[in-house]
Amino acid sequence: MNLETNNWVKKTINLNTLFFDYFGMHAEKYVKAQGYFRIHPGKIFWNWSAALLGPLWLFYRKMYGLLMIWLLIVVSFDFVYFASPLLDSDFTNPLIAIIMDNYGLILLLFVIATNIILGCWGTYYYLQQAERMVDLVKANAPNTIASVILSEKGNPSKWRVAGGALLISGIYIMTYLLACIWLVLR
Repeated sequence: MNLETNNWVKKTINLNTLFFDYFGMHAEKYVKAQGYFRIHPGKIFWNWSAALLGPLWLFYRKMYGLLMIWLLIVVSFDFVYFASPLLDSDFTNPLIAIIMDNYGLILLLFVIATNIILGCWGTYYYLQQAERMVDLVKANAPNTIASVILSEKGNPSKWRVAGGALLISGIYIMTYLLACIWLVLR
């Protein structure tokens, strides 16, 4: 084996180790997906966890930006629905009337659509986040320290799903309470 090939193999092994440190549980699935994306130009790689858990998977994998977008959309619809007793007289606004009349269907379709989108493209976006994080940490720290940093930044624990469920439930409850307070103050 020549020196150039030997250096490439060491670099690849070190980089894969850092990815394993970042991914944590089920790392082999994401390393396999990285290989898939290198071979196939498409960005679709089905992820059952993302498809079934949706926003919980986003919280579990620390993809807070996408989770915030999801929550803002859901909370907006929920607030309009929960505040609907005050909005009953405002049926002249067709958007409010549609939300109030079809709230359950709209919410169900939104959840199904976003979970399918996450099932298809969640792995791709997660790998993009992981690659940015590994590159950033690797550029600023030696491998031994980078390994520890990446384990802390990524590598979710089993308890993160429970934490995500509590957070999302709490946000729903808070939205309902805020709508009730808004109704009382109006």
